[in-house]
Amino acid sequence: MLGAGTSVLMIGHGSSAYASAAGCLAQHASALRKRKVFANVQHATLNGGPNPVDVLSKMGDASRILILPYFMTDGYLSRLATTSRLGVHEKDSRMTVCPPIGLSRGLVSLTATVAEEIREANAWPKDDWDVLLVAHGSSKDPASRHGAEQIARSLMGQTSASNIATCFIEETPFVQDVSQALRRPTAVMGLFAAPGGHALDDVPEALNEVAVPVQYSGAIGEDARMADVIMDILKAEMTTELVAS
Repeated sequence: MLGAGTSVLMIGHGSSAYASAAGCLAQHASALRKRKVFANVQHATLNGGPNPVDVLSKMGDASRILILPYFMTDGYLSRLATTSRLGVHEKDSRMTVCPPIGLSRGLVSLTATVAEEIREANAWPKDDWDVLLVAHGSSKDPASRHGAEQIARSLMGQTSASNIATCFIEETPFVQDVSQALRRPTAVMGLFAAPGGHALDDVPEALNEVAVPVQYSGAIGEDARMADVIMDILKAEMTTELVAS
């Protein structure tokens, strides 16, 4: 069996102010455990707990441990989750760090699916609607911008939208500026791994006075179908290891 003897640790950002940030990770971990593919599936966060090192210490019997960064990019926080906070992984041959969820094809496909579901629910014409991707952004690390722009490019041809644009919370173009310039009905897609302050507060506030019909997806990482995306990432990593061995 492919996952026999393998444990999984998903590590996200978390939040001391928003329990929902860790809650969605807990739900995904529970969904994976019910599939009975892996020996153990746990979650941890950088903020608010559970603590990654504490959770990892309880996986001592696993013959292999897959570390899944539950982040939208491979930027600073993703690296922090798998190195500075889990420095032991470089010394432990059992551990493999998977690519972050935001770099997966499955995340792109799910984003396209949710965008089309929004269009259909609102009966927007296929040739007269747009998609706006909202990501965190950073003035110090370009990873968030690059990740959002890559998703935008990958979405071309996967939806019937007339235009796909990107905007950010913490760098230009800012979501509040781009949203005010919308000219067609728009599915606003939150490229956030979990529902924290940006996803729950900042984006809805920016959309308050938009002149055209819009519907916001919320944090894409909260969608229950992310369990399938996660499973595909983990299976791909295990298959790669088998081929390499």
